[in-house]
Amino acid sequence: MIVAFLCQNCAQGAANTAGVQRMRYSDEIHIVRVPCAGRAGAREILHAFNNGAEAVAVIGCCFGACHFSDANLITLRRVKIVKKFLVEMGYSTDCVTMYTSRAAEGDTIVGDFEDILERKYDPETPPCPGGAK
Repeated sequence: MIVAFLCQNCAQGAANTAGVQRMRYSDEIHIVRVPCAGRAGAREILHAFNNGAEAVAVIGCCFGACHFSDANLITLRRVKIVKKFLVEMGYSTDCVTMYTSRAAEGDTIVGDFEDILERKYDPETPPCPGGAK
């Protein structure tokens, strides 16, 4: 299972656009809608791992277009901190990733989902906390 935190503005809109365009993505993706990507902090990311997530993606508005005063930049810093924590614990930094998306770009969010799946299944990376590999 891959947990994807999607902001309700751009990322959820992109997922909706992908659905309208009948684009397909893996059923391993578990979407968690949040008001803003800024709501997905270290606690929520680690909680996802504790509940069996094999990877976590945080997808928010494009930089400079955040609907909540650049909260996506704060989230990017939080994701970097979680990555440092994962390295200290002996896990791969590919387990958690931040992406940006626009509401009209369904192909972008599907590409983000495919990217996190590729990272999850890369045999040369260390394992993730949720049990991948």
